[in-house]
Amino acid sequence: MKHSIITILIFAMAVSNGTSALAQEDKLLVVAGERVGVVSLGMTRAQVLEARGSPTNIYQEALGPMYRYAYGPQLDVRFTPIPDQLVNNLLTTDSGLATNLGIRIGSLGNDVTKVYGRDYKSRNSSLNTINYVHLCYNDGIWFTLSTENIVLNMTVVPPNTCQ
Repeated sequence: MKHSIITILIFAMAVSNGTSALAQEDKLLVVAGERVGVVSLGMTRAQVLEARGSPTNIYQEALGPMYRYAYGPQLDVRFTPIPDQLVNNLLTTDSGLATNLGIRIGSLGNDVTKVYGRDYKSRNSSLNTINYVHLCYNDGIWFTLSTENIVLNMTVVPPNTCQ
């Protein structure tokens, strides 16, 4: 009887350690059309604050008006206009995060097309004479690439919103 109780306790500890390790790893995922870490599309402002805490900066844009929460340079959370105010865009530059297919900040654009395929919409942009290429996949993720073909940021959006 004593052995079976000890065995059950050891098993329970192993399962709970595996679950917490998995939960921790899950918090580092970028999932197309769903979430960046613990912040998901469709969350309210209150839910984001509960999940991530106070942002570094809060911006209120006149159009809508819409809110944007910045968590340092690593995460930018945008909300739909008032009255709904739900998360509709998550941009990350956090190199500690990776997509569920293994792409992270610093990955090569060729690796993006290997795992996500070539069925994307492409758009070019520039800022302060620096050129960028944006690859938008209909499952709900954008990758911004540098002229050196390196992933600079990843943006999670609702599926089928590529324009």
